[in-house]
Amino acid sequence: MRQRLGMYLNFVRNRIAYHSELSHEQKVRTEYFIYIHSIKPNYMQRALSIIFPQTVMIRRMASSMSIKKLINRHMKKLIYLLAFSMLSIATMGEGINFSGTWKLNNEKSILFDQFSLAPTQIIVTQTADTLVVEKHGSFQGTEYVTKDKISLDGKECVNSGFMGSKKTSTAVWAEDGKSLTISSKMPTQDQGEATMVEVFLMEEPNLKVLFNAASSMGEMAEIYLLDKQ
Repeated sequence: MRQRLGMYLNFVRNRIAYHSELSHEQKVRTEYFIYIHSIKPNYMQRALSIIFPQTVMIRRMASSMSIKKLINRHMKKLIYLLAFSMLSIATMGEGINFSGTWKLNNEKSILFDQFSLAPTQIIVTQTADTLVVEKHGSFQGTEYVTKDKISLDGKECVNSGFMGSKKTSTAVWAEDGKSLTISSKMPTQDQGEATMVEVFLMEEPNLKVLFNAASSMGEMAEIYLLDKQ
């Protein structure tokens, strides 16, 4: 009898050591719940009395509580924990908001030597699932305005390209939600294809756009830094 009691005492002590973050009451109730079916009640009570001699009242509370109620209490805590975890995962992929009217800062931007595709102004309207980017600029003396509606759920979307062509784009958030990469492609006059990659990110207080374009005519890269208006 004494040997078996000593064995149970050591077993219970070792298990409780893993729950050091629990309060004294939680330790007793947790061990009671875990071992209620594997240890006889008289051994359990004697073991707890020796380990925690001051917990007679707590032990009575635990013994008077039905197993169903005890499980329900733990299940409620588990449900709250799972709900919080799901909320954290759901919001993990959400990025920052780029909305605003932005003007190109030529001095802080890095533009292509021969010519530039940099817009002089970008107007961004962003919702939970859509990014609308309106660009104003000039190319070879001709003023232009483009307006692209980009889906933020990763789906491919189609907008107007140059000279009546169609431009297909997809947008992907970075894992940390701090940058948005928009990859686009559209046909060229030589029956080829031009690809463009734009990375939107904030460099407070500026909007920063990393731009890269490639086609059969070559490749170019620019960095736009824009001031909020």
